Amino acid sequence: MKRASEGTTKENPALKNLQVSAGSPGSQLTAAPNRRRAILWCAALGWCGAHRFYLKQPGFGALYLLFSWTLIPLIASWIDLVVLCIQDDEDFAEERREIPLLQPPAYDARPLLNRAAPVLPQKRQA
Repeated sequence: MKRASEGTTKENPALKNLQVSAGSPGSQLTAAPNRRRAILWCAALGWCGAHRFYLKQPGFGALYLLFSWTLIPLIASWIDLVVLCIQDDEDFAEERREIPLLQPPAYDARPLLNRAAPVLPQKRQA
């Protein structure tokens, strides 16, 4: 009888685009941005920066919203749409790859807490 851990393992396509978001104490799995979805967001609501919010760029998304009454975000979203359409999936994934934050080394503080407090020399009385 084979165990689940033995033999060939199949990669689950649903888990393919999941990444661990670093930085929070309870790190959770989040879906990585998809190029095709970004193209759809850009084509539908690019003028208000929806694709920038989807691509986890809230600063640019806020700028698109701030200037949405002008034609600047519309023209910029057309440029973004062309760039997203030309870009292949590998370049898109490499550009959007999350870099894990550096974590401080774990250490045990108990030896520091169990140590006796330093004894300061007392002044001699004359």
